[in-house]
Amino acid sequence: MRAVPHHPMPPRTRHLPPPDAVRSFRPPERPRGTPPPPPPPPRRRREPHRPPRPGGLGRAARGLAGLLTAGFVVLALFLIGVQIWATSWGQQGPGTAALISHVVAAAAAIVLQAIGDREANRRGDLATAAVYLAVLGSLWFWWW
Repeated sequence: MRAVPHHPMPPRTRHLPPPDAVRSFRPPERPRGTPPPPPPPPRRRREPHRPPRPGGLGRAARGLAGLLTAGFVVLALFLIGVQIWATSWGQQGPGTAALISHVVAAAAAIVLQAIGDREANRRGDLATAAVYLAVLGSLWFWWW
């Protein structure tokens, strides 16, 4: 058998200071009669940046867009239920094209409404207008 060389420290701690140096470290003493150093200034907490809120008309438009989106999601879910019910009775139901278009328009309205709610700038305004376009356009196309 070969003898394993003895290392003064385990390999993982070779780059750490020796234990004696760690124990003997003391902060420098201040002369007697001198006041302690002032504490460091408190750190200021950074407030998160919040974009300006839209005015009263903008909030009303976005609220109505959210209401239309929620109602359109309920309509899409209702159409899914009617299609399942009609198929189980051997009837035609609303049809696959109407069903898929309502679900896609409802999903688009949800995404656009989320963008419109989160951003109080031109992009949010355009997203809100697109919600009106998607919901009212789909209602006009399929229900009139």
